[in-house]
Amino acid sequence: MPTPIAWRHLEPAAASTRMVGRTGDLETLLAELDLRNVDLVLANAPAPAGANEHAVNHRLGSSSLAMFAARSVRETATAPFPQCLEGMPLLMSGPESPIGDGLQEWLRHKQVSSRIVGEFNDWALTISFAEGGSGVFAAPDVLEEDLSRQYDLWPIGFIDDLALSFYAISNANGGCHAWITQIVNAAQYTLRLNADCQENVV
Repeated sequence: MPTPIAWRHLEPAAASTRMVGRTGDLETLLAELDLRNVDLVLANAPAPAGANEHAVNHRLGSSSLAMFAARSVRETATAPFPQCLEGMPLLMSGPESPIGDGLQEWLRHKQVSSRIVGEFNDWALTISFAEGGSGVFAAPDVLEEDLSRQYDLWPIGFIDDLALSFYAISNANGGCHAWITQIVNAAQYTLRLNADCQENVV
């Protein structure tokens, strides 16, 4: 999940425990969780049924998506959203991200053809290319304030019928239950997410 969202989830427990973070694909992190080499996995999808018999999924909430871009890209928009995306350079999430497939299906449904100019699994790399005016990208709309303030990246439009879910995955045989509970309970307040979001979740 995007680094700022991971930080917001973890921040409520940061004062009470020492944290060591690592990134990786979900399959690898779940294997580490099963071996109790990690205590918690934050992801955009729950642990698949049967992937880890000890995995416990905690749904933290969901957020609608928005399309963000630098001023130089936004100024090329000459039509209402989403038609303004036609032909625009698109920075796509990598194949391991649920945003990518959901976004491409949404664009096809809207009969919009964007030009994919980059595909990244790394959040920081996506931001760097977007900040440099290389293209438009999709991100949870709860990050609007962060992206606009820190990087001058603003929404071109909001995708209200497409949402991204967030999960914390723990090991039923593991410890640290107090701070995991703290993270789960604080999620709806720290992110202002709708835990019962009814959109088409990806």
